[in-house]
Amino acid sequence: MGSPVLKEQVLRYLASKPGETIWRGDIAKDLGFTDQQVSTVIATVLREGREMSTHLVIIDKGRAWRWVDKPSAPLDSTKRLFEEVATIPDGRILVKDTESKVYWLTEV
Repeated sequence: MGSPVLKEQVLRYLASKPGETIWRGDIAKDLGFTDQQVSTVIATVLREGREMSTHLVIIDKGRAWRWVDKPSAPLDSTKRLFEEVATIPDGRILVKDTESKVYWLTEV
């Protein structure tokens, strides 16, 4: 867990560059921290899931992030993810959900 002082400095740094992709090495160099300290702080913020984490967009897991002024909306746990399985010669698409149920994909 990162110290509160490190956490505050890293978050302030990210917030000062909204919309920019910020690399771990740049944060470490500019603030005088090690890459590991920066990674630990970011991982702690994301794991805690508090309001600050909704401002972080992961660009390259563990290496780069983007700060957004407007927080991302929390995920709706009722939504399901589907994976494309195949495209049939007549153009229809088969998808499957996380429970491996197969469906036809239909445009609305």
